[in-house]
Amino acid sequence: MLPAHQDGAHGAQQGWYSGTADAVHQNLDMIARYRPEHVFVLAGDHIYTMDYGRMLAAHLNSGAVLTVGCIEVPRAVAHAFGVMSVDEHGRVVQFQEKPAAPPGLPGRPQRALVSMGIYVFDTDVLWKEMNRDHADPRSTHDFGADVLPSMIERGERVFA
Repeated sequence: MLPAHQDGAHGAQQGWYSGTADAVHQNLDMIARYRPEHVFVLAGDHIYTMDYGRMLAAHLNSGAVLTVGCIEVPRAVAHAFGVMSVDEHGRVVQFQEKPAAPPGLPGRPQRALVSMGIYVFDTDVLWKEMNRDHADPRSTHDFGADVLPSMIERGERVFA
């Protein structure tokens, strides 16, 4: 069950977002209104042609609390993205935002797994993470810089 959203100082000018996580945090009231079991977070400036039903099914089947949409790219260009390292089950064990030397995939060292900036969260986890991030004065309120690394470090079930 979601608690009532508490407005507070967002660290940004009213009407502006200080990062992707801040944008979601400032709109938690809309999520609370509908109380979905899962929430997709997508960038508003992208065009998507993926089947979100398949991503949700993978999320549910893995037991993840957060699933990150990923794509394989040549390792030579992966430095421009958030790069995932995953175990044999697809669980994210490390995330690096725009690393100078991106890690290759096991068995395919010239390829890397990168974030597409598409996320599906269990709603209660999204709520908790957005409030945790909002309260952290060191956070830049960004999914790639703050939320993903924090969740992975704390051992949350994050899958690619």
